[in-house]
Amino acid sequence: MRGPFIKFFDADDPAVRAAIVRAVEEQTGVKATVACPDDVEIKKGDTFTCKATPEGGGETGTVTVTQK
Repeated sequence: MRGPFIKFFDADDPAVRAAIVRAVEEQTGVKATVACPDDVEIKKGDTFTCKATPEGGGETGTVTVTQK
């Protein structure tokens, strides 16, 4: 039986994480480290959430990423 293939990517990949870190800093002015899930389905318009922790300490927050 042949069916649709669901593609996943590792959102915690260093290159993906670096892009998210840059976006967080550009939008908030805060440098942070992020941790993202490692099995995100690739689907236009879907979102996934990463955990963001400000460098030097502070309150941990979440970053919602929308796939384009």
